[in-house]
Amino acid sequence: IASVVPVTAATHPVPQVQTSHAIIVPFAFGSARLENAAQARLDIALADIGAVVSVTVTGRTDNTGPAAVNEALALARAHAVRDYLGKTRPALAAALTVEAQGACCFVATNDTPVGRAQNRRVEVVFHTSEVVLP
Repeated sequence: IASVVPVTAATHPVPQVQTSHAIIVPFAFGSARLENAAQARLDIALADIGAVVSVTVTGRTDNTGPAAVNEALALARAHAVRDYLGKTRPALAAALTVEAQGACCFVATNDTPVGRAQNRRVEVVFHTSEVVLP
């Protein structure tokens, strides 16, 4: 007579690593309109990411104009990206955080048109969690 002893599965935590994937979404001067090329850039990023834990959307401007206008424009840009991500992938809505930093944190000089164009952007950082296989 054989006896059967139930075996319980070991409950070891699955190792995971937190990673970040950042993309830059450019904007035209004085605009918070999300252009088709920017939407395509976001679509590509969404297709390439894994399990999203959170998303930080930070709107930025160049240093042209009053600080209050730049803050409002940076926020409007961040909201445009947030709204697009939420519409495109509704499951992300709860994971989205919006920030605005107008005339701050420049990536290029504001002394040239090319530099100012690089500063008119939204930075999107996808924080993901990926399983690490042994």
